[in-house]
Amino acid sequence: LGSAELTRSSSARSPIVDLTHPLNERIPGLFPGEPFRNEPRPPGDPSPVRYTLVAQAGTHVDAPAQVLRGGASVEKIPPQNLLAQAVVVDISRRAETDPDTTGSLEDLRAWERRNGRIPKAALVILRTGWGKRWADPVRYRNADEKGVLHFPGFSVEAVQFLLKERDIQGIGTDALTGDPGASTDQPVRALVLGAGKIQVKSLANLDKLPPKGVKLVIAPLAIEGGMSAPARG
Repeated sequence: LGSAELTRSSSARSPIVDLTHPLNERIPGLFPGEPFRNEPRPPGDPSPVRYTLVAQAGTHVDAPAQVLRGGASVEKIPPQNLLAQAVVVDISRRAETDPDTTGSLEDLRAWERRNGRIPKAALVILRTGWGKRWADPVRYRNADEKGVLHFPGFSVEAVQFLLKERDIQGIGTDALTGDPGASTDQPVRALVLGAGKIQVKSLANLDKLPPKGVKLVIAPLAIEGGMSAPARG
């Protein structure tokens, strides 16, 4: 993934921000286990390098086919749907003391009071501050003694508003899922993907983005029939 700040002058250079976490053996995953493995070959060995990864490793995109019968798999997401204006809703300060907090409808209303109406076909990103924890998988997953994860996500009410009233292209987050970590049935995932939209997760460098005026380029691997795929822009 990559983003560039929109400018009024087409001749002005826009800063480009890489929103992708590099893949390595130390990255956190939604479930215990190794989400990525690199098996390098010795120098001079002609056999190919082998990478093993789960579909949801690192920064990645979830496609509608994950929940929607007949929905687009990763390689069938229309290219125009992978370009979007980004809206960044920052709840990171609240999340520092309440890891189970959610991006609420009131957060969206407050964003619009400051920045104007959320544009149609935008990708709405929730900045939770969880990206700062990426290098420490234990803190990033933030599981309690019962194995329940605790990190922020979108509220169902907020997502219903975004889909019905703002006709967004999808959602994004710097956490593991768009749903709060403690969620067992992931209703946000069901709503977003069930509406034929996309979900982009484990984003990096959200602290470098302004709340609006950002063009987002999303480039998932075009895996045939893929329900999720790592992304880079």
